Amino acid sequence: MTKSTGKYLKRVNGNPFESFKAKFVVVESGCWEWQGSVNPETGYGQLSLGKGKIITTHKFSYLNFIGEIPKGMFVCHTCDIRIC
Repeated sequence: MTKSTGKYLKRVNGNPFESFKAKFVVVESGCWEWQGSVNPETGYGQLSLGKGKIITTHKFSYLNFIGEIPKGMFVCHTCDIRIC
């Protein structure tokens, strides 16, 4: 599991989307592997939206690339890799 080194604490230019784009690498499998902060309890990537608001990176990605998450539904990984 990737641990935060503290170098990702500030958002890129204060913009969460720019921070998101700067903190993942596409690996051979096609997964977007998160390189930023990881929740130590869940192992999921996390991103600061500012003002103390934190969101998991897979949820952030879905909201920005697909759209709203239907009520009662969950965003799941097809690869089961939590930092993807």
